Amino acid sequence: MCLTLLACMWALTRLDTRRVPVVAAPVDSARGVIPEPRPLPEDTTRVPPVDITQLPLVAMENTCYYPGGEDLSGCTGTISGGPVREYTLHTTGHNSYYISAEPRSLYFDLSLAIYDVSHACVVGKDDRGPGYSESALLENPAQGDYRLVVGGYGEDCGPYELSVSAKAPEIAQVMKPATLVGRNGTVVRWETFAEVDLAHFELYRQTKDQREQIAVLRAHGSKAGFANYRFTDRSPRTDSVYVIEAVAKDGRRQVVVI
Repeated sequence: MCLTLLACMWALTRLDTRRVPVVAAPVDSARGVIPEPRPLPEDTTRVPPVDITQLPLVAMENTCYYPGGEDLSGCTGTISGGPVREYTLHTTGHNSYYISAEPRSLYFDLSLAIYDVSHACVVGKDDRGPGYSESALLENPAQGDYRLVVGGYGEDCGPYELSVSAKAPEIAQVMKPATLVGRNGTVVRWETFAEVDLAHFELYRQTKDQREQIAVLRAHGSKAGFANYRFTDRSPRTDSVYVIEAVAKDGRRQVVVI
C-alpha cells in the first residue's frame, strides 16, 4: 500500500516538472523585437490623401483602385458618388496653381473638385464629356491646405493623369496705358486692377540708344480694386517711348510698353 502511494506521488512530481513551451516574439536583428501589428482603421474605405510636397507634379492614377465613394455633386454640379482619389495641396499665398486632370480612357467621364480649409467648394469641374480633360486655375489662394479630389460622373471610374504646377501671380493688371500731349508736357497714365504684390511702378523714357528713369510711383491700389496712375513728363522727346515696370515686393518685375 505504502509502495503504491509513493509510486503515485513520484509520478505526479514528474508531471509537474514538465514545462509548457513559450513561443517567443520574432526578433529583427536591426530593430529588436517586432511589435504586435496595429489594428486596421475602422473605416477601411478611405485611403489617405496624397501629400503634394513638390511642384510641378505629374502623377498617373486610377480611381477604380480605391474603394468607397464621395459625393462631389455639391461642388461640380453634376451627379457623382463613385470612387475618388484625394490630394492635399499646400498653398503659400504667393502663387497661383494650374491643375489639370486628363482621362487615359475614352470612356472615363472625369470630375475635379477643390475645397478650401473650411471645406467649402472653391472650384468644381465636370463640364466636358468622357475622354476629355478637366482643368482649373486656383488664383492667388490664401495660405493653407486645400483638398483636391478627382472622381467621376455618377459612379464612373478610370485611369487619369494629374498635373499640378505653380506659377507666380501677375503683379498687377495694367490697363489702358496711354499718353496725352499737352502744353506742360506729355501726360503718361494707366489704370490697374488686382495689385496682388505690387510695391511701386518705375516709369522710363526710352529711345533707341538710351533708357532713363523719370519717375517712381508708389502703389496705392488693392487686390480687388481699380487704381489710376499718371505722371507728366515735362521734357518729352519725340523719338522716345514710355515703359512702365511694375515691381513686386519680392523684386519680380512686369514690363508694359506704352
